[in-house]
Amino acid sequence: IHSAMSLLPDPPHVAVFDTAFHATMPPSSYHYAVPRKLYDDLKVRRYGFHGTSYKYVSERCAEYLDNPAPNLIILHLGSGASMCC
Repeated sequence: IHSAMSLLPDPPHVAVFDTAFHATMPPSSYHYAVPRKLYDDLKVRRYGFHGTSYKYVSERCAEYLDNPAPNLIILHLGSGASMCC
C-alpha cells in the first residue's frame, strides 16, 4: 500500500478483506484436521479468501449461463490460490 501510495498519490487507496463471502461455510469445511481442543480453546479455523472475486465470477457465470444457481468450480490462481465449489 505504501509503494502504491508513493507511486500514485492522488487516487484513493482501499484494502478489501473479503472473508464475508465464505462466512456460511459448514463446520466440515472450516474445521482443520486438528484436535477439537485447539478449535474450542483457540478458535483455530479456516477462513475463505478471494470472496470478492468468487462473488463476482459466480454472479457473472449465472448471468452468462442464464441459470440463477449454476453448479460451478471456480479457481482463483495467482500469488495466492484457492478453489470454491
